[in-house]
Amino acid sequence: MGTYPVPKVAEARGSGTRAPRNKRKTRKDIFAAFDYALAHPGESLTEIGPQFGVGSSTIANWINPPRTSPPNKLVIAWLKGRDILTLDGSGPTNVDVWERERPRNVISQRVLDAVRPQRKPRVKVVSPETDVGHDPLVGPTGIGTFVPAATDDLLVLKEEALKVKAEAEAVALEATTLSIAIDTIRDWMTDKDRLQLALGRIESLEQQLKNADEIAKRFQQQKLASGQVHSSD
Repeated sequence: MGTYPVPKVAEARGSGTRAPRNKRKTRKDIFAAFDYALAHPGESLTEIGPQFGVGSSTIANWINPPRTSPPNKLVIAWLKGRDILTLDGSGPTNVDVWERERPRNVISQRVLDAVRPQRKPRVKVVSPETDVGHDPLVGPTGIGTFVPAATDDLLVLKEEALKVKAEAEAVALEATTLSIAIDTIRDWMTDKDRLQLALGRIESLEQQLKNADEIAKRFQQQKLASGQVHSSD
């Protein structure tokens, strides 16, 4: 059985003719269809499919396969590919560009999971001696790795979120206090009059402290003398 040549993008778009259908599409066929769809987001998938020898709903079924059918491996390979390569080999993937350029043609979660495998959360094992009856949370606070199994577990997550908020507020308060202290020191160091006034205030407070010490000593002596008089009686 012979194979049919894949129509060029310009010819397919301009002529509107349908390419003959093959039972099994090759990597080149599928990549060409998706490349064209990505380059022409204004055209519907039902119009693009027949131009590349597939049914009007085939491309839509490729990105939203039935539950009974696994995702097409060639479609997954195209979605993982890079749309534009940079010098370091990075750049947006085809699936990123597809979601941006053709948001109405939503890719199913099953296909997205195959393109972007989800990482399993790390599990921290706690010995019986250190376990206090609660499941450990991985990371500094556990947020992002704790998977609630029941509604009550959400309270644990809320508590951890409030803890993070309190820590952040404490850090912000300390930073603000430090900033005010720095500004205050700069003001005092750059203003000689205020500095002299502050030094005079310090001397006055020191003198008041000495006077208070003398008053306290006299009070203690009077109390001691009064106690001796009572004891002699």
